Amino acid sequence: LAALCLALLPQAPCAAVLVAGFAPRDAALARRLTEALPRLQATRTLHVMGRRDPIVPPAVSHELCGLLCEAGEGVVAETCEHRGGHGGWRRDKEVRRSICQFISKAAEEADAVRSSS
Repeated sequence: LAALCLALLPQAPCAAVLVAGFAPRDAALARRLTEALPRLQATRTLHVMGRRDPIVPPAVSHELCGLLCEAGEGVVAETCEHRGGHGGWRRDKEVRRSICQFISKAAEEADAVRSSS
């Protein structure tokens, strides 16, 4: 769902945290995401996934990460895996800390870009 939301935004955000993310399975929606990839090449992404997630297995989240990396050279895609299942990131302090650090760093970088413009 988060990947589809990224594709539908008129302007790409500077960063996105995709928790248990997956590429759209519907062909028309997948095409919309593929068409949006050039707009997403400046978007930093953090892909959070649970090693024991039966709903969105890590391989599926890695597939989305790889797809977004195809957007271009400027793509920064990071992954953060936790030992839990679907939603287990909420109970993992290290994962929550990683998410906060990722957002903070992305905001600092966006501010620096705006200041230099």
